[in-house]
Amino acid sequence: MITKTIQVYLRDSRVFEYEITAETEEAASAKVREHAGAIMETGYRHNDGKVFEWIIPEDIKKIKSFNIQTNYPDRVSGT
Repeated sequence: MITKTIQVYLRDSRVFEYEITAETEEAASAKVREHAGAIMETGYRHNDGKVFEWIIPEDIKKIKSFNIQTNYPDRVSGT
């Protein structure tokens, strides 16, 4: 099983993270992209077993994961 960690950064400086698993690296990367898209579209649902909190998309600053396979790698530069 392949495990990937998804980090969700909020505007109030909190960072939530959780893990997804899949059989292959390709499937895990696809799951990360699906989760990231759904979080940005519908918001993030935090539940620690005591408190359920639904964070709206406008309060999400970014979503991050590492070592994701892609056919379209990009580069970043600054001025």
